[in-house]
Amino acid sequence: MTKIDPAKPYLGSLPIEVEFYCGEEKRLSWQLTMRCMQNTIYPSLEDGEGGYAFLIKSSKSGLLFRAMQAAKYVQDGERTIVTISTDLNSKKGDAEFRQNMQRALTQYAPMLEHQGGRLLEPNQFAFIDYDSESNEMVQDGQSVLSSALLLATMKAVFKGELNLTLPTIFGDKTHAAATVANPIVWKVTPGSQAVHWPHALEDRNIFIGWSELGDLTQYATKEQLRERYNQVYDPQQEPSNNMDSIWGFYKDMKPGDIVIANKGWKELTGIGRVMGEYEYDSGEDDFPHLRKVEWVITAPVKFEENVFTTPTVTRVLQKHMAKIRQEVVSQVPNGEKLWHDLFGASGELDFALDRPESLVDNFHRYLQSCRLNYSREFVGRFITSLQAKPFLILSGGSGTGKTKIAQHFAAYMNENNAVMSSSSDIPDEDRAKSFLLQLLPYMFEYQRMIVTVEMLEWVTLDGLEDGVKIEVRFGDQTETSFMKRQGKTVRLGFRKHFMAWLKNECRIGDSLRLTIEEEGKVFAYSKDNEMSQQLDENLAFVSVRPDWLDNRSLLGYYNPLIEQYEPTPLLKLMLRAEQNPGKPYFVILDEMNLAKVEYYFSDFLSCLESRRCDEAGFLKQEAIVLHQLSQPLEHVDESNRVYVIPSKVHIPMNVYLIGTVNIDETTYMFSPKVLDRANVLECNEVDFQSYWNSGGESLLSSSAFVHKVAGRSGMFANEGEYHLALYRKGFLNPAHKPSLQEAFEVISELQEMLTEEGLPFGYRVLDEIMTYLMMALQSDSGNLESALDAQIVQKILPKLHGNRKQLELLLRRLLDEFTIGTLKSDPLSLENREILAMEESYRFPLSGKKVYAMYKQLLQTAYCSFIC
Repeated sequence: MTKIDPAKPYLGSLPIEVEFYCGEEKRLSWQLTMRCMQNTIYPSLEDGEGGYAFLIKSSKSGLLFRAMQAAKYVQDGERTIVTISTDLNSKKGDAEFRQNMQRALTQYAPMLEHQGGRLLEPNQFAFIDYDSESNEMVQDGQSVLSSALLLATMKAVFKGELNLTLPTIFGDKTHAAATVANPIVWKVTPGSQAVHWPHALEDRNIFIGWSELGDLTQYATKEQLRERYNQVYDPQQEPSNNMDSIWGFYKDMKPGDIVIANKGWKELTGIGRVMGEYEYDSGEDDFPHLRKVEWVITAPVKFEENVFTTPTVTRVLQKHMAKIRQEVVSQVPNGEKLWHDLFGASGELDFALDRPESLVDNFHRYLQSCRLNYSREFVGRFITSLQAKPFLILSGGSGTGKTKIAQHFAAYMNENNAVMSSSSDIPDEDRAKSFLLQLLPYMFEYQRMIVTVEMLEWVTLDGLEDGVKIEVRFGDQTETSFMKRQGKTVRLGFRKHFMAWLKNECRIGDSLRLTIEEEGKVFAYSKDNEMSQQLDENLAFVSVRPDWLDNRSLLGYYNPLIEQYEPTPLLKLMLRAEQNPGKPYFVILDEMNLAKVEYYFSDFLSCLESRRCDEAGFLKQEAIVLHQLSQPLEHVDESNRVYVIPSKVHIPMNVYLIGTVNIDETTYMFSPKVLDRANVLECNEVDFQSYWNSGGESLLSSSAFVHKVAGRSGMFANEGEYHLALYRKGFLNPAHKPSLQEAFEVISELQEMLTEEGLPFGYRVLDEIMTYLMMALQSDSGNLESALDAQIVQKILPKLHGNRKQLELLLRRLLDEFTIGTLKSDPLSLENREILAMEESYRFPLSGKKVYAMYKQLLQTAYCSFIC
């Protein structure tokens, strides 16, 4: 690896503007920064004016290209050839991203080879070769920079930062124009709910409103258009979306581009090719701005998740095009050929379907195979909420599937769901004296184990007070060890050869089968890959009872009469999770509010909120006290598995807490401080028709679903970092701030509004919202606008409860904030009821519809709350 001297400063930061052209017409500009550093191993790698050791960064996604990432040194006598390469991975190691990069680089190989670059196996791209004998670069500086910028462009496209379509390269076209984005894909809404689509189809055009602006060709600049727009419409807020829509339709859209006519966020009515320049029809009162379109696909296509966004005219992100193509091919007769007619070979390459399935899509299919009817959007919110923070509350009516989705997610995530158990190979008469022993850290450190009371029932040896010799069998070896009573415990020492076998064959957290033979004279340990399997359950299902007053029902208690600890399934799960940090574990608190949550769950809330990162970036948290004894206690469960129970326990990072909630006369209402500490996800979607139509195929059990995406535990657990991004406040990183700035401004406005009404929220809520948004942008759970909508309804609105005097004005202000435009009269008027029934009426549909429901409840009963 090439080393960079941290003591030496950067040689400088250079701004770069990358321009993309279609022919001679500029279509897009992109701002980058190149930071140049010095290499101390081979200083001659610098050219004296910036050097070849450099980084390329963008304002949105941060690092796009690291030049001096890896170097291969080949020694030939006194001559050294240094090949410098960069990797093709995203920061998170996304397999889909890497495959996209490999595919694109293979396609662009002729141009890259012309510049001296080449693809290496398995995931490296070489772009510089340095010859120590001649003390020169093989490639010239311009070729190096061209290769680096091309790779940076590819990475930005596949991260969704640049809305470009990488074209297919034919022959030896190696000039810069080869990377032009052509065509651009636009979506245009032909009237509310696509009501004017029949006219667009019949007249072979697409159009927009804003008729009061007149002919748009009179505006030379966007600022002139904005000034006129403000004069005509006097908007209450900055009209950035409308400006982008109007200017984009008039100036940015070009003949040859693709246009999608959409109906709301989850349906398209047609796809076509733009055939002409902007036209103004002075005889048209409502939609005078138009372009001619050749409509190729004219059948409706529906999606399960949000694909399109609110603005009337906007570009379609490349990351959504694979899903659009998939549904077009699936739902439209002859869809494959029609798509090829529109996009040609490059469309088939860029929007290929043979990509690794996302975690959200895979789990959604898994649920469908189990006949569980959840929307893909809900599944995405469920997974991302858990990734952002390990405490989730599912609320909703009885029988809507709150518990089911949690149970099935635990089963789905149980990737390595077995530990070894040889019980089926043990004769019946010996089964009771065979124990499943989990290897704990103290066994390796102190080279001994504590023999439990249950084990001692099979030991009839005299002399334990003074110590007795025991024959220890392991593998094909035998060794004599020593067992002795010390105080209240009996300990078996591990000798040299047995410890060597343990260290070579096992690791902390593994389980061994211990069988006690010959009245305790022989302790036989086995680790056999042919053993039958016993589930290492990663789920603790806890049914909350109304009489719970403290944490003993969750964590158990020490019984002084029998001098033993009585653990619960939850505590045992936590102990297993601590020994298996790479595996997610789940706790379901069913009917969580049958008892007062603050009584039995306060220790968990305090422990969760005490988490913070130290100066080295490691997680710290407070512990929950289990007992006051100086020594750990042992417990053997019904399967003869041994647990060592310490005096204090931390909530492991890999334990996720999911509570289900019903509200009726038998339950308690949550306090704001509980709701403030969780994501609250409503599970009220009931679609009988889809559920009824899902029949016809045989019902698959969870074990029969064999297409679970590989590495799902790592994907879900952020590659073993779990929630460290929250506690490290990763969203404050300058690389993430630009993409989150708009959301931050919305949250700030809401905080000011709620503060004015006496319902402020603090830094914790902001931290958790921003972490969720950051993870949503990095994954496949939707765009920023829909993710922000989800967080408003999950983190901010749950705080709201009170009477009409307290909430009526606030709910009305929120309703105006979440809808598009201002309601002119009472929201409950007939006209407004029809408007607010449409999803397209809302800037934030989930939040807007929830506020509207709460507003109606408030006026009907003079009281409302989020959970009702």
